[in-house]
Amino acid sequence: MDQALLTFLTAFVSSVVVLIGVILGNRHNAKENAKRLAFELELKEKDRFHNLKKDILFNATDELIRINKALGSLVNPNEMTAEDKNSYNSFLMAMNRISLVGNAETAKFANELIKFYTDVYLELKLLSDKVVEVGNSIKIKQHFFEKYTTEIDRIMNLMQLNFESDEGSDKRNEKYQITLENQIKHRDEINQELNELYDLQGVRAKEVMLKLGDYLLQINQNSGSFILSARKEMLGPKEGFIDLENSKDVNEQFIKNYQDLMKDM
Repeated sequence: MDQALLTFLTAFVSSVVVLIGVILGNRHNAKENAKRLAFELELKEKDRFHNLKKDILFNATDELIRINKALGSLVNPNEMTAEDKNSYNSFLMAMNRISLVGNAETAKFANELIKFYTDVYLELKLLSDKVVEVGNSIKIKQHFFEKYTTEIDRIMNLMQLNFESDEGSDKRNEKYQITLENQIKHRDEINQELNELYDLQGVRAKEVMLKLGDYLLQINQNSGSFILSARKEMLGPKEGFIDLENSKDVNEQFIKNYQDLMKDM
């Protein structure tokens, strides 16, 4: 074989072998890079999902605190803030998100809390609405009380002018006196009704407080259990541990004292 051809073939085969080696090496590197990128993307996705879950869990615990506060404000519904009034809907939204992203234990707690707080909130809301009804009646009576008071002041001023005037008339004064007595009588009747309504408002508010007292222990236990479960999911079993048993006796005694106090009122 010609020496030049042999040299060419040798160089060609060597080049092909090197090229194949480069191709195989690049293919291997590409596969490894793809695996590494996929792994990094998976880690980022898991980290993003974990952060999202933490945000949802933190928000849920905040909403749990807010709805507990709102339940207490139902005793005096006329002083409820906009946040208190919206707390139930916000609570439902937060707990429904937990049902979607939480683990089995936390999602179960969330569903149980939705049912529990729905029942409690609606029951207390019905009682609280009676407080509102009495409050509306009080506002109406106060309007008439002020109206009669204004009229009484006007008549007394007329009587004073009639007395001081050179053209004062006993007959006119007698007419003023009769009208004044009628206005005072009506105002006294309104005042009596107002006092009765204030007493009734106190009774209705006490009914809300007593019913709330019936649920306090369960509210405390459910809140503690959910917060414990959420902390475990966010921080791990050890970091999320809360000793609920140590505070149980104290809470039960507080609730008993609260109920006794309401019954004595």
